[in-house]
Amino acid sequence: GLAATAVTLGGMAQAGAFLGAGFLMLTGLLLFVWVRLKRGGRRDLKPFTGGWALTRLAFRNAGRNPGRSVTTIGLMATASFLIVGLSSFRLAPSNAGAGGFDLVAQSSESVFVDLNSEDGREEILANRKDVLDGGLAFGLRFKPGDDASCNNLYRSTQPRVIGLTESFVKHFDAATVAKFRWMKTEAKNDADKVNPWHLLDSTDRADDDSIPVVIDMNTAMYSLKPAANVGTNLELTYDDRVVRFHVVGLLENSVLQGSLLISEANFERLFPEVSGYRYFLIQSPPGKSKQVAEALESRLSDQGFDAVPASQLLEQLFAVQNTYLSTFQSLGALGLLLGTFGLAAVQMRNV
Repeated sequence: GLAATAVTLGGMAQAGAFLGAGFLMLTGLLLFVWVRLKRGGRRDLKPFTGGWALTRLAFRNAGRNPGRSVTTIGLMATASFLIVGLSSFRLAPSNAGAGGFDLVAQSSESVFVDLNSEDGREEILANRKDVLDGGLAFGLRFKPGDDASCNNLYRSTQPRVIGLTESFVKHFDAATVAKFRWMKTEAKNDADKVNPWHLLDSTDRADDDSIPVVIDMNTAMYSLKPAANVGTNLELTYDDRVVRFHVVGLLENSVLQGSLLISEANFERLFPEVSGYRYFLIQSPPGKSKQVAEALESRLSDQGFDAVPASQLLEQLFAVQNTYLSTFQSLGALGLLLGTFGLAAVQMRNV
């Protein structure tokens, strides 16, 4: 549990380690090639005969000036490695990004029942209530606002706010459940390290009336102005009043990107006029994701209930970064191709 939820650099650290190890390996191979070419370029009187004569002649010619040959090889190898290495930064949907939930839903009108209770399921789903047996459906408070995800190219001045219920927070106390991946938190004790969502209820800052908030890393770094980090305060205006938030944790590449996440108690205090639940995270029974979505959308059609697969939502959130990477790779490949033709022309003149 501690290892899974402790502060980690996650995928970015892995990508950086991959590039670092790749450059070290590239340097080692270039040194090896330089030594072999230097030895192979020594003059002797042995004639080149047999089927490999032309290959040995080419190797001897490359060894005439090992430094120039290794520089040429290094430039081409570095360009190729960078083009391939960019793929390590591509983002793909993961179970950690979705927190173990397979459906994310919103409704245009509030829902006032608990879909995790037997009575609530019977009231909403009636004879189809069995479709959620073995699954979970958390309804969360929702204050509409700007989309602060990567899909919004503008700075967000009033991000949407989601109030997390107590049952949602306690769900992640169990060591066996799938958890969100955390980039960084203010957790100090073991309980908060196992489940950083409890930081939303922290009252350690007696001299500070700010509200603890969790934000996705991409939202904190790119969508808010100024950029936020763990331990910093944000002052945002809602309903003509300034609200001060204190960042206690950053999620990494999560399905909750684009929202400010606070406790339900603080949400009700800030926005008493907002009632019911309009944002839903659903963990369907195995193999029943489609049936659950159809049942809820059918029974809650009057509330404008719309459920989408969490993996599809993550792909949409990651599309901007992945598109940039694809563009850089395409331009890099074009440059490598043009450089290869230029190098071939030079070699032909040398021959």
